[in-house]
Amino acid sequence: MVWDGSCGFCRYWVTYWERMTGDEVRYAPYQEVAVQFPDLPEDIFKKAVRLIDSEGQVFSGIHAAYKTIALGESKSFWLTQYEKRGWFYRLSDRAYQWIADHRDFMMKLTHFAFGKDPNALKPFWFFYLMIATALVLLFL
Repeated sequence: MVWDGSCGFCRYWVTYWERMTGDEVRYAPYQEVAVQFPDLPEDIFKKAVRLIDSEGQVFSGIHAAYKTIALGESKSFWLTQYEKRGWFYRLSDRAYQWIADHRDFMMKLTHFAFGKDPNALKPFWFFYLMIATALVLLFL
């Protein structure tokens, strides 16, 4: 996974995912590895995370995040929904873009909702509210 090394929000979640995925995924800031991918313009790495699999297939944004999460789990609900439900695909992509456009705010919200240490998430009440909201939206 290639991510923006200057983004604190990105660093927080990459740190969490590294623990979750173990040796399944290598993580590197685009600032260090973009030159290894001459077919990909550096600008695309600034816009969203990229997961590049062993066959060279590139997954972007929330799709890359869901794929990464799936590598850390035996089965990923989120990836399945993303790949099979058009409405979830569109909602996820829009949400990812909004989050990417508001990284500073999302970093503050992440600290509020999960704590400052990505290695010891503390899902406060806000986390449960987000899950409840997602479930309601899922069953509408």
